[in-house]
Amino acid sequence: YPADVGQAHAWPDLVAVKTYKGGKGKNAYGGMRALWESPFGSGDLATMAEPLAYIPELKALVAGPIREERALKDLIRSALRTGTPQALAELDAVMRKTAIGLAALHRSGAQHGALYTWADELAEVRETLDELGAAIPQLAGVADPLLVRLDAAATESHADPPGPSHGSFRPAQVFLYHDTIGFVDFDNFCQAEPALDLALFLSATKNIGLSEPHEEESNEDDVALEPATRMALLDQLDVICEAFLAEYERHAPVSRQRVALWEALDLLTLVLMCWTKIKPVRLSNTMTMLERHLNRMVL
Repeated sequence: YPADVGQAHAWPDLVAVKTYKGGKGKNAYGGMRALWESPFGSGDLATMAEPLAYIPELKALVAGPIREERALKDLIRSALRTGTPQALAELDAVMRKTAIGLAALHRSGAQHGALYTWADELAEVRETLDELGAAIPQLAGVADPLLVRLDAAATESHADPPGPSHGSFRPAQVFLYHDTIGFVDFDNFCQAEPALDLALFLSATKNIGLSEPHEEESNEDDVALEPATRMALLDQLDVICEAFLAEYERHAPVSRQRVALWEALDLLTLVLMCWTKIKPVRLSNTMTMLERHLNRMVL
């Protein structure tokens, strides 16, 4: 470090540098800086890497370290596959800590990032559908009736006030180290209603619980699950997700109707990804999750 950076600060010996193609690095740095300077930055409920600098000419974000033994997505898979009371109890405890940490982020007051709304999310889904319809004519317009009904329900519902939002909050973005949790990847930090983060986390949790240990973003496709196995896993995942959401509500109010609406869009996106990423085996899993979710909603 240069001599003029100041000796009072405990500058880390280990740093991470992440480069970007577009402008997300600058947004991530701004969001992390705002969080670091807010009550969330104390690390009492969830840790984060200290944002040190953004280098515009390199489009590079420089941050301090964040300790990790494994990611939450790995714990979800292992706990469900093991199925022991001890493993499920550990998962429950970590999910509750994650809910508390996310509530703290949402209530931090960190002011950074553009406003991201239901209309923005709906437009992204429609864009993907239009692209698929152009490539595969049989899919053109198939989801239009669903989107019309979801949008009508969203118009009639009351959205929670927007606030700081992670923007891409999934179990892969939650790091576990001993008894602590840490959040990473603030590239999509924005101002949004809390349902954005909550719904994405819930849909991703269910998707991870039904998938194999390899990365969801890899080119591999999953082994097809037997219907009875799939439903049994979804029953377990419903309990896990309900405990997470209930714990969040103990620390921050949220409209469950809005969470359900956003989750419907997220689950539809998972269905569309089976086509865009050419993973047909996963289609039965994602369609089951979407149909199950819609059957429980009041539209």
